[in-house]
Amino acid sequence: MNLLYNFYTNPYFYFKNDASLPNVNSVEIVSHPATIKYHLLSDQWDNIFSCLNKLKVTNIKNCGLHFHFNKSAFNDTQLASLDYFINSDKSFLENIGGRKLNTFCKLFRKPLSEYGRQTSDRYVALNLKNKNTVEMRFFNSTVDFLTFKERLMSAFALCEFARKYNSLCSDVQTNQQNYLKCFEKIKNKIMN
Repeated sequence: MNLLYNFYTNPYFYFKNDASLPNVNSVEIVSHPATIKYHLLSDQWDNIFSCLNKLKVTNIKNCGLHFHFNKSAFNDTQLASLDYFINSDKSFLENIGGRKLNTFCKLFRKPLSEYGRQTSDRYVALNLKNKNTVEMRFFNSTVDFLTFKERLMSAFALCEFARKYNSLCSDVQTNQQNYLKCFEKIKNKIMN
């Protein structure tokens, strides 16, 4: 744990215990808000993942990686578009999230006019119940830094997709192609 001690005073991260984790020694790592460039180009995550690997930390099966985004970054149509797209194709969502959907991150289909509105359940793939944030709950946890980076870019690509395209007006295949364009755009922008 001495390796992790250096991170306890880091203003970028904090650690907490989560009652949903099965082991008393389980740790949840939480970052403070930052841009995608900061997340991917700063050495903060690289340091944390190096430390986890030195400690031989392993993933807990079905443990999630949650990404929060400011609700204020979306207008009502964009939020509805994001909600609809995330809930439209289970296999596609499981593929980009690297996780089988379960009781902690399930799809929530609803009438078209209800997309973008919160549900009474927070354990859905896209949780809109938080007052100020949109929470993506369908990504699998990882101790591999490259996998983490890809999942983070996927989450940002979903936000970009929602701001650029209206998925309520397009078929699922077109939406998926448009999402992949957003993912490639973010990847090229960050990595170049």
